[in-house]
Amino acid sequence: MVSRKQVVVSILVLACLVELGIVMRSRLNAAQDLSAVCHCPKCDPTIVTPPTTPTTSTPSTTPSQNPSLEKPSAPAQDVVMGLAKGIQFPFLQRFLQSIRRFAPLAKIVIWIDKESYTREISDLVALTKTEAILMDPSDLPTPWATMHPSSYRYLLYQQYFNKSSPSNNHPQRVLLLDARDCVFQMNPFEYLNEDAFYAFLERRGRSISQCGWNRGWVADCFGNSVANSIGDKTICCSGTSGGSWEAVKRYVDLQVGELLSRQSCERNGVDQGVHNVLVHTNKITPLRIIANEDGPIAQMQEIHEVKLDLYGRLVNGQGKPYAIIHQYDRFPKLVKILDGMYPVLEEAQRDAGNK
Repeated sequence: MVSRKQVVVSILVLACLVELGIVMRSRLNAAQDLSAVCHCPKCDPTIVTPPTTPTTSTPSTTPSQNPSLEKPSAPAQDVVMGLAKGIQFPFLQRFLQSIRRFAPLAKIVIWIDKESYTREISDLVALTKTEAILMDPSDLPTPWATMHPSSYRYLLYQQYFNKSSPSNNHPQRVLLLDARDCVFQMNPFEYLNEDAFYAFLERRGRSISQCGWNRGWVADCFGNSVANSIGDKTICCSGTSGGSWEAVKRYVDLQVGELLSRQSCERNGVDQGVHNVLVHTNKITPLRIIANEDGPIAQMQEIHEVKLDLYGRLVNGQGKPYAIIHQYDRFPKLVKILDGMYPVLEEAQRDAGNK
């Protein structure tokens, strides 16, 4: 006969076995749940390692797999134009990659002299889906071949406009920019929402008559009377302008006409003298003149103090990030920030090391 003590012991043993079974089942379920979310072949032997043989698909590291670098299937609504003669790679890289980052669907057209078109620049052009037009200044017609690049760029722009204008597929908004020292922080085309020419001023309080260079360009080409008549106007920068396709085309035609008719005073910077006369004598219509302090483009030449936001972006007087910074290389701190955003690594720096 089984004693009461043996019965109690049997019951306790059975209870322990049941509890152990519940624990083991719980741990097994947990292990199964863990393997379901594990994507590492080492911790889940059922994961299939991707094949090492090449496939027909393009690797994800190539530009064509990055949506921000894709050319739009439809005609571009916006275009950035600039001359990059003699440009150094880091400046062009910041310019092109920042455009692609903040205006991914815009068309980019740059003119590059053949001597500057290195293998690195060729790769950068391909990476950023840029239309690069190789040119030799000596091939330009007389008298443009002997003019300064800041002047003959308008002939190149005019040729592009004339070639594209007969088509209804040309872009609707245009920016003419200095390629060497402009960088995007936001999409500037969002501000060009009128059928007009947009002119962007330099620092408020810095007038044409207060700057020997700017007054000289106007006086030498248009005479002292014109220089005096607009002398109290704020300097307007010719390195950043834009607007609708038709408005910018009219402006380019005016620049070309004035530069051709005033060859005796032609030199580096004269296009800005022409620009200020056209803007401040209302030769361009319709016209929008935008202040430097609260507009979308920062002209840094005459700025002595800058303010950055949490993300290292230059902000205007309203605390809003500028869409474009022009002449950023005047501030070493800005260059350092941009170097972090758009690094150029020497060969020795390209080894990322081991994990």
